[in-house]
This record gives sequence, C-alpha cells and structure tokens, in this order.
Amino acid sequence: MTRSRTPGRLTTLRRYWPLAVTLPITAIGFMQLVRAAPVQRLSGPVPPPSDPAFRETLHATLGIPLVPGSTVELLLNGEELFPRMWGEMERAERSISLYSFFWDSGEVARRLREVLAERARAGVNVRVLYDQLGAMGHGGSAFDELRSAGAEAVPHRPAGYRSWHAIHRRSHARYLLIDDQIAYTGGFGFADQWSGSGRRKGEWRDSAVRVQGGLVPPLDAGFRSLWAEASGELIADPGGGGDPAPGTGREVEALAFNSSPTSISMPVERMFALSIASARERLYLSIAYFIPNTFFSGLLADAARRGVDVRVLTANRRSDVPPAWWAGRTRYDRLLRSGVRIYEYQPSMMHAKTLVSDGIWSLVGAMNLDNQSLTNLDESGVAVLDRGFGHTMEETFFDDLERSNEILLEEFRRRPLYERAVERGASAISRVL
Repeated sequence: MTRSRTPGRLTTLRRYWPLAVTLPITAIGFMQLVRAAPVQRLSGPVPPPSDPAFRETLHATLGIPLVPGSTVELLLNGEELFPRMWGEMERAERSISLYSFFWDSGEVARRLREVLAERARAGVNVRVLYDQLGAMGHGGSAFDELRSAGAEAVPHRPAGYRSWHAIHRRSHARYLLIDDQIAYTGGFGFADQWSGSGRRKGEWRDSAVRVQGGLVPPLDAGFRSLWAEASGELIADPGGGGDPAPGTGREVEALAFNSSPTSISMPVERMFALSIASARERLYLSIAYFIPNTFFSGLLADAARRGVDVRVLTANRRSDVPPAWWAGRTRYDRLLRSGVRIYEYQPSMMHAKTLVSDGIWSLVGAMNLDNQSLTNLDESGVAVLDRGFGHTMEETFFDDLERSNEILLEEFRRRPLYERAVERGASAISRVL
C-alpha cells in the first residue's frame, strides 16, 4: 500500500507560511529603506540667482513659484527662537497647529505643554502632531495632559501592523502655525538641547525662520496634509478668514516647500541641486548630517573647480548620530581635492540646515544632505531670494566658522587606519542614516 504524503505537506505549509509571507514583505521594506535618490545628472546650465531666468528655472523644475510679499526672519538657537514662539502662542486667538519630529522630557517640553494647554482651555483650536518614534522620550502621559486640556494630540505614522509599509518614512518636517498668520519652520525640536546660545556644550547650534505673508499658506498646507494622514480629518476651514496678514518687516521674494516621500525625485533633492549649481561666486552650507551621494559630491566639486568659494560646515565627532559623521568623512578627500573647504563646528552639535548662494539665494529648513532626507523623509523649508537676508545668512556662517576647525587635506590623510575602517563601515550603511 502506498502511503499518502499530503498530510505531511499540509503540516509543512502550515509551519512555514508565516515565513513565506514575512520574507517578501521584509525584502520589499528593506529595498525601500536603502533605495537611492533618483537624480544622477543635471542637464543644462542653471542661471545664477541674480539672473531673472533663475526664477523661471525654479518654477519649471520645482513647480513652486517665488512669491513677493513675505517677511522672513532668521532666528538662531533656542535663545532667540523659544521666547518668540512662547509669546506668540500665548497671544493666539483662534488656532495653533504644531508639528515637530523630536520631543523629549525637560524644561523646553514642559513650557511648551504649559502654553498649549492654557490656550486650549481658553478655547483656541490647538492641534498637535508628533512622530511616535521621535517623541519616544516625551512619554504618552505628557500628550494625555494636552488632551485633558482640550487640545488634539495625534501620533503620526505610529508603528503597527497597518503601517508597516511606512515605518521608514518618518516626517522630519517642522511646522508651527499661529492664527494662520505666523509660521515657523527650521531644524528645531522640543528638547533642552535646543535651548541656549549654541556656543556651549549641550546647547545645539540651530537655525529657524519666522515668516508672515504669502509663505504662511504653503506651510499651513504642509501641516494640513500630515494632519489629514494621521487623524483622518481634512481641515477645510480657511482659518483666518482671508489672506494672511502682511508681514511687519521688510518684504522679500521667497517660497516655501514641503517635500514628501515618493518613488520619484523629491522637491528637496531638486532644490539642493539647483541651489548648488546656481552659485557663481560663493556657496556656504551648514548641514548637520552631511553625507552627499556621488551626484551631490560632484555638484559641489564642480562648483569649486569653476572658481566658486565652496565651504561646508558640519558636526564634529560628538555628533548625536556618530555613524552619520563617520560616513560623511568618506566624502571629504574627494571634496577637499577639488577645492571645497570643510569645517567642523566645535562648541556643540551643529544641527542647522542652511545654504546661501552668491549672497542672495538662501535656504533654511529641516532637511539634511543625506539619503534619508532626499528619499524617505517628509521635509519642510523656506527659500529666500534677497540680498539683505543673504547678507545675514553669510554673517551667521562666518561667525560659526570662528568656532570651527577646518579640515585640511594633508592632515586628514594622516588620520589613523582604524578611523578609515570605521568610516568605511559607516559609509556602507549610509543610505539608512
């Protein structure tokens, strides 16, 4: 008699079907996590920022026009940023919409909760959006405190079986909207390391912008998009009931950009590429996590070779993400050989994300020059076409250089072999940093 093997096969299928399902899903997720930014070359010359054709190039490539009529104020570090934020939130009459990737316990977060809770109890519509991973140090009870006061506090892309496909796609953007008339964005988080001057150990060096006028609606739209995804609520209320109030300072031409993960080139990638290629005289970048891919390394090197004064300021070995610092150093040799000058900020963590080209075109935002910002993260930022603002940006950059060490090629090449090995290892995983 021939014995049937069917029961054994069924048992085997029951035993291994979870693995058969999990492995392909894991592979797909890993491929998304390590995918490279799509742009590999730039076709056609990019006009300098001083050329009227630069505006047309921006619009054609980004789909975002420069608009007049906004005021943009650069705010440095917590000592300038938080007093303005707290004061304007305390005076909010209709709404406060807030999102930041990073929250932690401490005095800054406590003060923020205090202001938001008081405004919610006063009848202001307070919406708080937070990244569940970035806010792990803040504690769920802290957000419950806001909810008890009448605010809405919603996690964005929380980890779970329904959101496995987006676990690597975090929102790294920053938004604060007050009465639909004032907006903030930049690199800030709500933790004590963002307080202070950025010139002492433990006080991070960062930059943010406060805007009024025409840039408020696009930043508001960025927040509303994330809110709809997280809460299921589409905010259709025009808020202020009309156009945003004009700014109280000098008006400039500017644009606001919101960059979200897609399978195609993201706005932040195109923005960086156009901004670097536009420089004719000087190009200064302050970037917390500086791990440019081959394309961006080439753009920076090409700019230096055509006579542009290219300088990059980044974090030192005490970076809060050490592998990102080690990986970035594998790019130094090529850039230094081409004439790019590289500096590492010494007093504390350099967390700013800024660029200024030819003293007229400036970027300030939440984005870094690394693969995650270019492919997997939501980012936000403001770009300003104005010599006055550009002058302020350049002054700030050179002030930071006084507190930085320049990396010199011959000295860099004498670094120990074990450092080179660590750099190579970190570079191997640089797409996920």
